[in-house]
Amino acid sequence: MHITRFLRTHELSTAIIDLIEEAQAYCILVTPYLKIWPQFERVLHNASKRGVHLTFIIRQDQMNQQHLQKLNKEWGFEVYEIKDHHIKLYLNEKNCWLSSMNLYDASQVRNLEIATSVDTAKAKKEIIDNYLLADASVKHHPGKFDLERKQVLAQVDAAKLRLARMGHCVDCNTEINGDFRRNPYRVRCKPCYHANFNEDEYQPIKFCHWCGAAHDALDDEPMHAVCQEEVITTTKTARPFQNY
Repeated sequence: MHITRFLRTHELSTAIIDLIEEAQAYCILVTPYLKIWPQFERVLHNASKRGVHLTFIIRQDQMNQQHLQKLNKEWGFEVYEIKDHHIKLYLNEKNCWLSSMNLYDASQVRNLEIATSVDTAKAKKEIIDNYLLADASVKHHPGKFDLERKQVLAQVDAAKLRLARMGHCVDCNTEINGDFRRNPYRVRCKPCYHANFNEDEYQPIKFCHWCGAAHDALDDEPMHAVCQEEVITTTKTARPFQNY
């Protein structure tokens, strides 16, 4: 068997703490049992203050109930409870460790434990999403950061939709080939550009280049003021307007 990298018992707790502290998008800790030792408690408290989107997947067990209250109610982390779950897996968006060790301080002192690195994306999709969280016994306790995270993701999706939209020709209101990611400031389709080109004078504007609604202006104002602000916000740039 070829193992690219593995951790011994004394290295595991440090590696798990590093996963939490280095997480940018998410950190998921899958352990049937846990017992929060003092150093780990400080790390979790700091992660809560920083707003880290931390998820615990634990076993449905009376032993875990006091930790569930602390993790979810006090620190605001997302928690899933799953009946008969016995998997140990620790990951963030960059690294993933498949392990024999529970998040239990006694495991580090008494046991011989091991962890091996596995592909993060595959483990998250195939082990967590498609296997563990697909179990019928799952109980979900949303964390306090879930709403904020969903709002940010919704803003990202909305921005993607805005960037993918087509521009309107300011003369005929048809959609112009090429989306706003390539050039949001080409304001006329080819036929209108060639039909109305006059290098010495500004041309009249009939339609807003962004929203397509009626707009009475000249070349230097091809969008409504509100639409212009939205374009600048969406594209994070301000370039001169071009006819085509």
